[in-house]
Amino acid sequence: MMGGELLPWQVALHQRCRRPVATPLLVAANVLLFIVMGFAGAGILTPDPSVHIAFGSGYGPLTLGGEPWRLLTATFIHFGLLHLLFNMWALRDLGRLVEKLYGTTGFLLLYFFAGISGSLASLTWNPAVNGAGASGAIFGVMGALLAFVLRPGLGLPRVVVLALRRDAFVFTGLSLAMGLFVAGIDNAAHLGGLVAGSTMGWLLARPLDPEVGKRGSTARLAAGLLLATAVLGPGVWLVDNPPPRVAAESQFLRDIDWLATRDQEVVSGLSELAKLGRSGSIDATQFSQRVATELVPRWREAHERMLAHPLPAGSRYAPLQAATIDYVEARAGMLQLLATPFDAGDPAMRARLDRQNAAVEAAAAAVEKVRKH
Repeated sequence: MMGGELLPWQVALHQRCRRPVATPLLVAANVLLFIVMGFAGAGILTPDPSVHIAFGSGYGPLTLGGEPWRLLTATFIHFGLLHLLFNMWALRDLGRLVEKLYGTTGFLLLYFFAGISGSLASLTWNPAVNGAGASGAIFGVMGALLAFVLRPGLGLPRVVVLALRRDAFVFTGLSLAMGLFVAGIDNAAHLGGLVAGSTMGWLLARPLDPEVGKRGSTARLAAGLLLATAVLGPGVWLVDNPPPRVAAESQFLRDIDWLATRDQEVVSGLSELAKLGRSGSIDATQFSQRVATELVPRWREAHERMLAHPLPAGSRYAPLQAATIDYVEARAGMLQLLATPFDAGDPAMRARLDRQNAAVEAAAAAVEKVRKH
């Protein structure tokens, strides 16, 4: 600005988008959802992944299990306050400029295209991921800015182009470098969003000159929609119809999650029955009968479910499935012993129970060992 007046390129930028609307609305939507999730128990500083999954984070086994909409909803969910604040700061600063460069419609197109593309890239890299955050879309916004300043003849002064180009490369390079050394940063989503945003930005970029920029603007948007459809259409279809190996592994991970809940229920049930027995509310026969009628059938269902979905040969989860089945069978053996009326004072029976309990503990330890590897 010189002498209080806007330069010609600034006037053209203002005419293209007088006041960014999409950027503040996107920021508000992310913040509002974070507040709602906070009241639901998602955690402000220490996130609870189960709440994030319930609200639509990009948990791979569910995304691949008939819930492809998580590719979009994940872009509005954040793991903790710091995650939200960093992303919203970047979106607010970058978004307002890029929305002016591309117009509100073009900005929204490239934002959502980059966000969903980032989710797809993250899921492709790690189908077991529980990903969330607007960073894939934000990297897409940065990619669009790079596309604009790298294309010649669009009307930005050289000094502005050089400054924006430098800042964009520094931000992108530092952010991607952090992803190599800081656990929990999803560089696959960042790269997917960056590539998608820069590609869409290159396609949609038009000169700032109002007369020249108007020519073909509708055609550019149509081409952008065609690109988004051509990329996201097959991608979402594959997520909803994954290859057999991917589908089997996703089913196994869903079974594991379900088993963890069922295991807690059965262990809690045993603990409650043991309390009743110690207090004299039920005798040994009643204890065994309730184990047989309340717990054994529930655990039999768990056993059947784990056996119903065998993994293909060579699956990376095959060792974990084998260890999990061993645990389920050890727990089933313990329940069967407890479901048979016995004398707690019988040394032989006590020895059998101790051996079976040791088998359960050993099987549980084996599962944890395989998980860590």
